[in-house]
Amino acid sequence: MVEARTESEGERQHMQVWTNTNSDDRAAAELAEIVAEPDKANRRFRDAMDSVTRTNNTASLAGLARWTSSLWPHVDQTGAPEEFRRLMTWAAGTTHLATLAGIARRAGHLWDHPEDAVEGRLFLVDAETRAVFADVVPAARPSFGEVLVLVRADEVRPGDTVLGATREGVSVASATLRDVITHPDPYTADPRPYDPACGCAGCAQAESWPGPVITLATETPWDACDPLPAAAPVLIRAARRVRSAPAGSAPRDAAHPDTAAALAVLAGTPLATVTDEHDFTGFDDYDKTAHGALVEPRGYGRVAVYWLVEGLYVTPEDREPHRAELRILADKFRAAGWEVEPTSVRCVFAWRRSASA
Repeated sequence: MVEARTESEGERQHMQVWTNTNSDDRAAAELAEIVAEPDKANRRFRDAMDSVTRTNNTASLAGLARWTSSLWPHVDQTGAPEEFRRLMTWAAGTTHLATLAGIARRAGHLWDHPEDAVEGRLFLVDAETRAVFADVVPAARPSFGEVLVLVRADEVRPGDTVLGATREGVSVASATLRDVITHPDPYTADPRPYDPACGCAGCAQAESWPGPVITLATETPWDACDPLPAAAPVLIRAARRVRSAPAGSAPRDAAHPDTAAALAVLAGTPLATVTDEHDFTGFDDYDKTAHGALVEPRGYGRVAVYWLVEGLYVTPEDREPHRAELRILADKFRAAGWEVEPTSVRCVFAWRRSASA
């Protein structure tokens, strides 16, 4: 987001330590001190993961990925999804900045939403494996740090992005990314039973195949169905869970206690309804019907509150904030006993003293 997300001095020091190769001795000494006390290691890991969810800076995320992966072997891992565990292992084994940042983003999402973890043969897109997708159109090309899944064709779900399938004679258990024949233009899956009466070029090719066949989609970039043997390995980008859109915050922030406290202050105020993907800066996808206040928790009792008009927090022509509405929002928080930062311009930054004490 446009407004800077602040980090504590300790968090900044950790990111500096773990992104500076000249600080290895200092980092090792600090780690040794922390892991000597299990409770301290657990606390520092939680603090670091909370920091991951509050920053979008690539260098900061990379440093936090290295820091959390170094703490991971020494913390309580009970209940951690397998994908999260793999992310920590991958982070410990790479120094590639963009890959580390991508790992941190995914780990931060799972930290807030562990129910979104994917299962199956998991593969990390890093500096080496991204070359596999060189022929994929840029808009659909997997990004560094992204987690992809290899599943049987009959395990592909509606909404999954089909990136490719393996050559014949390869199983899900034995396949690697090098075995995948990628689609230059990946498509969205809509699986259904194979229809031998379809008559399209894809279905005609599958008529002689032994065993069960499933059609992954009837609408593809090559204008034919895409049938595959049910056991054929398919590489997918797992579909995101669709969350109901609450009023006043992105779905990912709805359960945060600071969000709930801020929305209580805003009772009676028009609230914007957005998805997790909504970009109110206007540089990416946004819904022009979103109108009203939008709360973004920043941790430790601090929230950023925006005012959206036609989906944007600024005017589209001159990029000016909606100042009159922001003044009204600031007054509401002051009246409720919150501390409002006087220097914020494009949103209202407000603190709950009871939460930050």
